[in-house]
Amino acid sequence: MVITDTADYRRRAKHRAFKNTNAAFFTTSKVLDHHVPVDFAATGKMLHDDRNPKNLYLFSDFLESLNPIDMEDWELGGRLSRLYQIIGCPLVFLMLLVIPYVDYEKAKHGWSKLLNCTQIITAPFIYIILVHSMIVSEFSGWYIVLQFSYAKWTFLLTVPLAIAVFAHSRTDRPPFYHIVFVGLSFTIAIVNIWICTCEIEVLTTVIAIVFNISSNFMAITFGSVSIAAADIIANATLVLQGYEKMVFAAIIGGPLFNNIMSIGISLLYNEGVRQDGTASLYGTHGENCYLAWSGGFVHGFNDDIQKGPM
Repeated sequence: MVITDTADYRRRAKHRAFKNTNAAFFTTSKVLDHHVPVDFAATGKMLHDDRNPKNLYLFSDFLESLNPIDMEDWELGGRLSRLYQIIGCPLVFLMLLVIPYVDYEKAKHGWSKLLNCTQIITAPFIYIILVHSMIVSEFSGWYIVLQFSYAKWTFLLTVPLAIAVFAHSRTDRPPFYHIVFVGLSFTIAIVNIWICTCEIEVLTTVIAIVFNISSNFMAITFGSVSIAAADIIANATLVLQGYEKMVFAAIIGGPLFNNIMSIGISLLYNEGVRQDGTASLYGTHGENCYLAWSGGFVHGFNDDIQKGPM
C-alpha cells in the first residue's frame, strides 16, 4: 500500500505526541507509539535463497543503491520534503559513491555487492588524498594542490581486497564481515566533518577581512554556531523519534563534557610544555571567553544548589 496523503496522519501523530504530558517534566511527553524491535538476522537474510546465483541482480542493485532519493520518504513526504530531497541530490549522490551505507533495519542491511566492492577501492584513495592535501596545504593560486604520493599505494591493498570480497560475497545477503564497513563509514564521516570545519574557518576569516572585523571574533561567533548546529540537528532528530528525556540529558551533559575535556586537554598540554603554575589565554578574546565560561559555570551550580532538597 502506498500512502500519498499523510497530512491527517501527521496531525494525529503530533496530537498523540503531546496528549499525555508528565507534570514533573512538562517538556517531555509520554510516547504512545513505541518502536517495534527489529530482528537483525531476519532483515539480513530476508532476500536470501541458496538457489539464487551469487551475482543475481548485480547491476540493478548497484543502480538502485546509487539513487539519491529515498522513495519511502518521497511517497510519505510533502512538497517541501520532496524539494529538499531534489536540492540535496548531487551531494547525496557523491556521498553514496564513497561512503558505505549500513542500516540493520533495511533489507540486506544496506548491502550492495558491486557498490561496496567499489567503495573499498575509492574511499581510501580519495580520502587519503584529501587528508594529505589538507596537511601539506600547498596552494596554486586559490586552489589546493592534490597530493597523490601516498594515496596511489592504497591500490596495492584495496584492489586485491575488493576482488576477494567480490568473489566471496553474494548479492542477496550481506557477508559476515559487513560490520567492518561501519568503521569505514565512521572514519569517512569524521574526515568530512574535519574538512568542512576547515573550509568554514577559512570562509569566516575572509568575511572578517572584507568587513574589517577581528578574525578571532568571527571564529568564536561562527565556531559556536556551527558546533551548536550539529547538536541541534541531532537533538531534534531524537525528539522526533520520541526520546525527549534523552535529549534533555544531552543538552545538560553535552556542554559540560565538552568544557571539561577542552579545558582538561589544555591544562595537560600546558603542563607538558610550559612551566608549572602558568596559564596561557590565546587570542585577544581569551579573557572574555574565560570570564563568560566561569560565570556560566558558577551560575549553573548556584541554580542546582537552590533547587536542591529543602
